[in-house]
Amino acid sequence: KALVEASDPEMSMTFRTVINQVKACAIGMLFCGMSDKSVILVGLPSVPHVPVVALAIALIGATCVPVSPDIFSENGKEMEQVLARLQTDIGASGLFIANNTTQYSSLSNYFQLIITVAISEQDNAATTTKANNANRATKESTKMHTYDELLALGRTNSKQVPPPARVNGAKSIGFMVPSQRCPSTLDRLVGLTHQAVVSILINIINAKEFNNTDIVAVAVPFWDARALFGAVLPALLSGACVVCPGTLHK
Repeated sequence: KALVEASDPEMSMTFRTVINQVKACAIGMLFCGMSDKSVILVGLPSVPHVPVVALAIALIGATCVPVSPDIFSENGKEMEQVLARLQTDIGASGLFIANNTTQYSSLSNYFQLIITVAISEQDNAATTTKANNANRATKESTKMHTYDELLALGRTNSKQVPPPARVNGAKSIGFMVPSQRCPSTLDRLVGLTHQAVVSILINIINAKEFNNTDIVAVAVPFWDARALFGAVLPALLSGACVVCPGTLHK
């Protein structure tokens, strides 16, 4: 196993699954209009999908912004204030969000692409139903799909979608992360170039912090850069199994 969720052991992925999903997710996003110029929010709990989506966003040369899902559980006015500020500051155009969010129609005012993710196996059917209902309420300019639908689009359109653009790793921003540790609200976002992220990962891997026999339990929320770059991604790239807290971090 590559990824296992502590709060729901049925939600697990092998390394082959991770590789296939990263590729399909990346192609699916390109098919839906995302590009190396896009800024994509990942507002998910600490579930296995987070590193997969982060790698897929990096693969197309776009900018990944991991944020706390608590932002989307706030009342409508507070949530819209945060989203309006994000729109002004970074121009986010895509969003990955858990399927238990109810304010899809409001979110469509800010994003060109919204992907809903089931955070448990039991949620899969409910996710499809919610997304179908939400599609009727969203603006025509906003595309909404479930995560499984996005993967299907990636698999079926792999030959129709051109390869992602090559980016200047030293200048292109790969990730924007909160400057504070484990924040539930956003204060300030710090940009990391693709080159900087790769350097961080290579340094940790070369230090042999992890190996392919390790089982790494991560207790820090995945929207914290220390968790994503310090443990989750380097452990995966070293062949270790990562145990994700899932919804247990709350």
